[in-house]
Amino acid sequence: MQTEKELPELDWVISGFKKIWQEKNAHFVFISGENGIHIVFDLIKSKLKNEQNCCLTLIYFTSAYLSQPLFKAELENLEKRFPSKLITHYLFTGNQNHPENISWHQQILEIVINSNTFNTMPFLIIGNEELVASVSDRLHFLGIKSNHIYSHII
Repeated sequence: MQTEKELPELDWVISGFKKIWQEKNAHFVFISGENGIHIVFDLIKSKLKNEQNCCLTLIYFTSAYLSQPLFKAELENLEKRFPSKLITHYLFTGNQNHPENISWHQQILEIVINSNTFNTMPFLIIGNEELVASVSDRLHFLGIKSNHIYSHII
């Protein structure tokens, strides 16, 4: 059983994210593909359980060929239980770097960034190298500073 402030499965994470994880007044944005969703799901549950004043957004890249993304039912249940704290955006895609998809991904990122009402907005990207590079580039293009972007390649 994990302790209240423990970071599940984050022994590998950058020390900067461990520090920002303790923020009480922040909008955490998790961006993940199928291969990192189990880590992100644990983080979301942990943060919802332990924090009063935070907002969580999950941008979940999943294959257009899957009929049911991993943890979809569980995420929908958490959204119902925490309607003002958790928002999930599903991005179904066949080819992540297709120009049409890149434009759509940027639109979702812009919506999340522009609707933020918190002082701190860290981004954690967990996925394959292509996903991490693509999203990091888009975030930099949108003016997010490097010290607010954390990533882990799986």
